Amino acid sequence: MTTTPTPRIDSVDRAAFERAVDIVLATVRWRGFIEAHSDDSFEELGLLCVALCQDRALRLRPWQPAPCADHVRNCIDEHLAAGDDGIMGHHAAARVAKRLLDLGLSVFEPDPLAAIEAAEAERVA
Repeated sequence: MTTTPTPRIDSVDRAAFERAVDIVLATVRWRGFIEAHSDDSFEELGLLCVALCQDRALRLRPWQPAPCADHVRNCIDEHLAAGDDGIMGHHAAARVAKRLLDLGLSVFEPDPLAAIEAAEAERVA
């Protein structure tokens, strides 16, 4: 079994991880998830929580990746250059990841579209 490498995170990513963990902790049906991963590092737990939150916030289909997925965040330009892949979702996830990064946000935002909307509104104000 291969394991996903734990991402190196900065303060912007850490804050996004913390928000995701808080959301998961506040969701009663997900509390057992936190308990099951209590031995994980903060980064591993944060990444799992972000994936849960992004999946829910973006209403992803089971086969569609979230912007936080390794193969999306590490290959944004390649996914964008490949063009729209329809229902597979790699291109859409890469577009969201790029928008987040262009706004100085983290690809680990629990609700990426809300974060983008808030950052863009702040720029206009």
